[in-house]
Amino acid sequence: MSNGGSGGTATPPAAMPPDPALPNYGCGIGDGDEHNRRNIAMLLAGKGGGLPAGRCKTYTGDPRHSNLLLALLHKWGIPETSWGNSTGVLDI
Repeated sequence: MSNGGSGGTATPPAAMPPDPALPNYGCGIGDGDEHNRRNIAMLLAGKGGGLPAGRCKTYTGDPRHSNLLLALLHKWGIPETSWGNSTGVLDI
């Protein structure tokens, strides 16, 4: 963060975690031939939103990618009630 050109850095807001980054990587299609959204792999890297590192989670049923994105918004303190075609908040 720049503090307006004085050569130093600005202090981040107190409410902001030290590293809010949480890049996510993946593909929204599980089977390219069928163009379905089942069994997609997603990688979340970083500790943004207070997520613990070093876990591998598998979900049963048919959780939507939009449920994951809604859960990430909640982790960052953004109280959205839906995101895209979400049907709930994924337990991350």
